[in-house]
Amino acid sequence: MEHTKDCDIIIAQRAAEAAVKIQQLGPNGYALISCSKTKNTHRDLARHMYASPLFRKSVLVAERLKLSFSILSAKFGLLEPDTPIEPYDTTLKGQSKQYKTNWGEKVLDQIRQWIPSDKALIALAGEDYLSPISERLEAEGRSLYLPMKGLSLGQRLSFLNYILRIEKRQDAARSAYGLFEWICARFPQRRRYFRSASGGHTSRSSLPSLLPAASHYH
Repeated sequence: MEHTKDCDIIIAQRAAEAAVKIQQLGPNGYALISCSKTKNTHRDLARHMYASPLFRKSVLVAERLKLSFSILSAKFGLLEPDTPIEPYDTTLKGQSKQYKTNWGEKVLDQIRQWIPSDKALIALAGEDYLSPISERLEAEGRSLYLPMKGLSLGQRLSFLNYILRIEKRQDAARSAYGLFEWICARFPQRRRYFRSASGGHTSRSSLPSLLPAASHYH
């Protein structure tokens, strides 16, 4: 039980660090999200085709962090999220080394063509989809951030859930600061009281320092 708790805290800390780093990248960040085996049974946009909780949480995280993203598909290579596709039954897991090599070459070509070289790539993907491309990307000088490296499938899902919790709390803090600013604008005499009550923090720039420690997110 203690080991599980320690593991949860480590994952929460990694999620908190990743959220800060991705926020710092801002519009320069670009996510790569791996597809899933579980799919819908009808033609749909790529962003809606994959039905696994891990894929959907990854998309939700990218959207909440305002990241542009593409999907790593075992069949199509790199997919834009709004591309209509038919259901298919192809996965990289269990494929031959040659298949993965050819797939990796295709994806690398697509990345060169579609994603500007100044974008920092953020991999929300498993090892099967990263190993064919990660070393080549780094050798080409592409910025590649692997926030979930070494995590199991279940741990990756927990990691994404922690990031969503962090974002939810940050949204609440931003809303509180918006209310604070409105009150201070209407009642300037209240600012001194709020400064004392908040330990001297009276601006949005202090928001990160007021967020709970990573251990509070589980």
